[in-house]
Amino acid sequence: MLLIPKTYFIIIQGIILILFLVTGLKKEKGKYFLFSSEINFYFLILGAIIIGYLFNRDYQLFCIPVNWTKVVLLIFLIYFLGNKIFKKVIGEFTNQLILGVGLFVSLYIIGFGGMYYLIWTTIHSLPIVLIYFLSKYLNKKFNTQFFDFMNFFGVTLLLPYIIISWILWQVWNKRLKYKIALSVLPVTILIIGIFLTIRMSRIIESINNSENKLATIERMKDNKINYYLTELILGAHWKYHTTICLFDGWRPPFHDPVLGFAVPFLYSREHLFNYELNINERFDLYKKAFPENKTQFDCKCANNERLIPIE
Repeated sequence: MLLIPKTYFIIIQGIILILFLVTGLKKEKGKYFLFSSEINFYFLILGAIIIGYLFNRDYQLFCIPVNWTKVVLLIFLIYFLGNKIFKKVIGEFTNQLILGVGLFVSLYIIGFGGMYYLIWTTIHSLPIVLIYFLSKYLNKKFNTQFFDFMNFFGVTLLLPYIIISWILWQVWNKRLKYKIALSVLPVTILIIGIFLTIRMSRIIESINNSENKLATIERMKDNKINYYLTELILGAHWKYHTTICLFDGWRPPFHDPVLGFAVPFLYSREHLFNYELNINERFDLYKKAFPENKTQFDCKCANNERLIPIE
């Protein structure tokens, strides 16, 4: 996959440059987090979020988030960008509770990106660091905060790391109860994820070992949690992707973090998710068990080829 700068990257970089010209020529006292001012930080973050959305839409590294994931991401990003206002309303304790969601989401993105993301960030880390210190030097030399704009690419590439660092910076010197509050939701989400993974494992075993798989699936559907997990299991690799993909061509169109979380716990890298059950058989079972659900998807990643023939 060619990572050629898109027109929107150049446009957004230009907008940020103009914004920094408007707001950044006069040096403010002190600094904010890693940057010269709070407004610079939020301009860079907002630009990085927009770029991340557009880039994923084009290359679909994470494909299309399922609806509940979109809602969670949207709510958190709005809260994150308006954090200064929101925390005055809800208080610091609740603020740290909510920021815990962002902590978990950012860690999940890094984990799901895996070795690809690690290599990508490592390759670019030296120029990003050099540009960062160059921007600090230029800001100091010319008594301005304008040159923070040079960090746009670095913030975009390292966005989950930046968010994690910012959240920890927020709570670093605060009392223990706030640090505990920050950890509550990540730990809770982790426990829920483990519970769902164990349940998913049992469902896979029940279906794969059944002589009448469709009947077993129908029984599973009586329970709402089992219904949800069974749909994910049968949809893996043709509806839901399970690993990041950097190659052009077809890939499963949807991303559900529940499945993404479960995969490394249930299967090694050498095996596809639920490899015991042939993908064509899973697809046929899906059509019979969930006849009301779509199996044809019009998405960017499915324009050229398909993994399996779909009627």
